[in-house]
Amino acid sequence: MELLEVSVRGIALDQERKHPVVLLKTEDEEDILPIWIGTAEATAIFSALAGRSFERPMTHDLLSIVVDVLGAVVERIEITGIHADTYFARIVLKRGEDVFYVDARPSDSIALAL
Repeated sequence: MELLEVSVRGIALDQERKHPVVLLKTEDEEDILPIWIGTAEATAIFSALAGRSFERPMTHDLLSIVVDVLGAVVERIEITGIHADTYFARIVLKRGEDVFYVDARPSDSIALAL
């Protein structure tokens, strides 16, 4: 399976469903992948994009602290599939030569990566 590198283009609001959507784009912006997410996750992603932080750590902040304490880094996030309109992802962590794969929701993975 070939992986395409994408970045976060931003957060939008699906006017019909009244649900936030994170938009992932390829470098040439020819392909955009919309992933519907929850409000809390949209807030976390939007805050990370804006360089804002909260007084108390959010879930992705806590996970980032744990990754750091364990001496690992987030190598990348992979969107691994879709089933029944639900996307699946995994976080790829690296510590030295060791690589770890952690299943996670795309929205949490994106917030952590940012």
